[in-house]
Formats: sequence, C-alpha cells, structure tokens
Amino acid sequence: PSPGPNPPGRSRRGHGRMDGTMRLKVKLVSLFAKYAKEDEDGLTRIEEPATIRDLAEYLELPIQRVRIMTVNGKQGDLETALSDNDEVYIFPPAIGGG
Repeated sequence: PSPGPNPPGRSRRGHGRMDGTMRLKVKLVSLFAKYAKEDEDGLTRIEEPATIRDLAEYLELPIQRVRIMTVNGKQGDLETALSDNDEVYIFPPAIGGG
C-alpha cells in the first residue's frame, strides 16, 4: 500500500523540483520589499526542505522584525514548512501604534 498524501503545506522532499529546490511566490510587505530575490518569472527559488525561517534567512530579512506570515492564506510561524508553489506573505511590525 502506498503512503497517504502529505498534509497541505507540510510536504518535504519529493514534492519540489528535480534539482532539490522549490519555487515560491513571495510577497514582502512594506519595509521588507527591498529584500526580494526573484527569478525571471517573479518567483523565489530556495533549497528544500525549508521553513519560513529558512526563507527569511535566505532573503536576509531581520528575523527579529518578522511579525506576521502567511502560507497560502493561512497564518504561520517561523517553523511553518514550505512546499513548491506556495504563496508566502511576510509582514514587518505595524508602523505607529505600539
């Protein structure tokens, strides 16, 4: 019998590209926009397996300032696993307020 499917957003090896990387649609909001690293298709390529923390480190984001992150529309945290073709939004702290 074959193993069941991986839960969404939690797959690891074998679901990315043949070269061991995955391509992500990454949206860096506000002050983080300057850290974007995209290919000619507007996607970010990162080695798998990877978490949001791995992505943030690859992008050289100031980890201590990462506050809100979503993967495919669902809130995650720095340890959320990523899969090929995920859509990731990363937000800095809100301006103003406290």
